[in-house]
Amino acid sequence: MNALEKLVTAAVQILEQQGPLELIELGKAAVTTAPLDWEAEAGARTLFRLAANKEHDLAFIEYPVFRLRTRARPDWLARTGWRAAAYKLLSERDGGVAFDEMLRAITQTANFRFNQGCPALQLYSNLTDGDGQRLFSRSGSFTIGVVAARRSSERVPIAQVRREPKLAANSRAASEGLHEANLEGFIACDLDQIEPGLTLIGRQHSVPPVGRIDLLCRDRKGSLVIIEIKTPDASTDSVIDQIEAYVGWVMEHMAAPGQRVRGIIICGRPNPRLAYAVRAVPNLSIKFVNLGLEDYDPRSSAARS
Repeated sequence: MNALEKLVTAAVQILEQQGPLELIELGKAAVTTAPLDWEAEAGARTLFRLAANKEHDLAFIEYPVFRLRTRARPDWLARTGWRAAAYKLLSERDGGVAFDEMLRAITQTANFRFNQGCPALQLYSNLTDGDGQRLFSRSGSFTIGVVAARRSSERVPIAQVRREPKLAANSRAASEGLHEANLEGFIACDLDQIEPGLTLIGRQHSVPPVGRIDLLCRDRKGSLVIIEIKTPDASTDSVIDQIEAYVGWVMEHMAAPGQRVRGIIICGRPNPRLAYAVRAVPNLSIKFVNLGLEDYDPRSSAARS
């Protein structure tokens, strides 16, 4: 087994045991576990390339958001290249731009040559080297997980669990017994089960001074989607206030002009009071976890608690 195979094997085993991990943390753990005579940074960069290209069962499930430190164009900034393209894109936005969106926009409109091997790594290097750090700031992190294709042989997809009678009988107890952080990871790895086309921008995304958004996503129409997980003991008022504050912050600091921002509340069991409150708030919806996710209507028979 060569060094790359050892690194990948160690990384996948770690992810399967611990769940998704931040890039540098995973690189350090994989290099140590393999073991390899590599620096942790070298392991992280290799895993970055593999995850960016979705190779060896690895993929990014969370991206950081980049912003300009200053809108005044520095004299040293070249007119073409990755940094120039990133500067132009960010200068046209009031808020930050997630890495995956930036990569997609630049590679689609690039007027310069780039190595087709891993454009993501080229962009990342230009955003985070010495000159990049002078020009760009970053919030959030790269988080790597094991792609769903690998996991599909090891567990039943969320949407199918609800149709399995034996599991359905115990599903309420199981979903209520999940710790909030575990439920968050469970959902983050299967966003399509919440809504097809959702992609993760950030997990525990910091929005000072409001707090941290459980899951910040983008839908296939380009809208920003805030997912907040409700703990069983949280009050209806506190949940609504919290997610409304998050929506307001994202509208102010991240959304482009005309870009829609909406919220989804995830709760562990039917909650008529919360469901009725949500109906009165535009761009807000609710789903409950029954070892699966489904829309909740307080008027339906599912509302029995």
